[in-house]
Amino acid sequence: MGLSGAGWNVLAEDASTGIGNAAGIFWLEDDSEWMVTGLYVTPSMKFRSEEGTTVPGVDGGDAGVSAIGGSLFHSRKLSDKWALGIGVNSISAAAIRYDTDFVGRYWAQKVDLLTITATVNLAYQVSDSFAVYVGVPMMFGRLDQNVPIPALIGPATPDRDGLAQVSDGKDFSATISFGLYWQSDEKTRWGLTYLGINKLNFDGDLEVTLPGVGSGNTIDNIDASLGIPFPRALAGSIARDVSDRTTLFATGGWEDWSELDDILIDTDAGSGQFSYDWEDTWKFALGLRIRGNGPWKYYTGIAYDTSPTSAYKRTADMPIDRQLRLSFGASYTMDSGKVLNGSFTYADYGDARIDNSNGGGHVVGEYRTNRILFFGFSVNW
Repeated sequence: MGLSGAGWNVLAEDASTGIGNAAGIFWLEDDSEWMVTGLYVTPSMKFRSEEGTTVPGVDGGDAGVSAIGGSLFHSRKLSDKWALGIGVNSISAAAIRYDTDFVGRYWAQKVDLLTITATVNLAYQVSDSFAVYVGVPMMFGRLDQNVPIPALIGPATPDRDGLAQVSDGKDFSATISFGLYWQSDEKTRWGLTYLGINKLNFDGDLEVTLPGVGSGNTIDNIDASLGIPFPRALAGSIARDVSDRTTLFATGGWEDWSELDDILIDTDAGSGQFSYDWEDTWKFALGLRIRGNGPWKYYTGIAYDTSPTSAYKRTADMPIDRQLRLSFGASYTMDSGKVLNGSFTYADYGDARIDNSNGGGHVVGEYRTNRILFFGFSVNW
């Protein structure tokens, strides 16, 4: 985290190497390493509507919801040629709460999405300077989401809205990953990783309250399935020691977000869909590690991700624009050999401008605040 993801698949200095790029395990100092991490995430997302918005309502307040998380990693050299990397972490999550009378409520008023990924990787050292790995990331997901339904007759005001509630949606999916690690000379290392697509079909309960004043009609216990893809990704990194104490990192990557086209909701009574029509994204990151005097190391990095969508397609349940990250971190090696790490990342998700007429009316505006702060801590031994 202290590098904003720069060099994450070529760093090879702690137990998280077991899932970042398991081929790098052979370059770890110890034959067996463990890491436990903790994370505090605090987002802020404040929308400001503009002239042209036809949906009655307000700006929605601050939709960000703070959360905590953590992970566990283990890397182990099984022999001179084989190594094992395992980890349990979350690579994707969302928690959003808008006011009930938000102008963009017909995309979503509440979203709770959590994924947990357990990964097992097996690595093989081809030569003293080259290794490869193959792995199986297994993802479990849970989804709860509230989407208001506009009245079909009369004004679409908040007091006339119905509500569709997807609760306790769950699914499990597995994919494949592989990569390589190459030390081209004493000062230069290369890493390349590929992650396959995971598709989760969240099977849960749908409860629908029909719109309209005084209707009060609720249909519950509807079996529903809502499918969300978590796309394939390809990333390459280089690490270059420019001195005994200083290392530069660079990363470039691609993510197949064009897989997020239409999200379908299927029930026995019929189906519906949310339209996104996203595009693939590209990531670029640069980082710096400095070894201080004694047991300290210092990290900093900056990263940029292209936007997956435009104002005419963007929706309030995924208010993502181009992404800019700035990070700082430090580690301290204790006399016992344990390494303590702390990091801070500021992530700016852009204005995320919306000019979209597919949300029960036309919504125009942008996010005057759209950022996430990440505070991380870990222990490696």
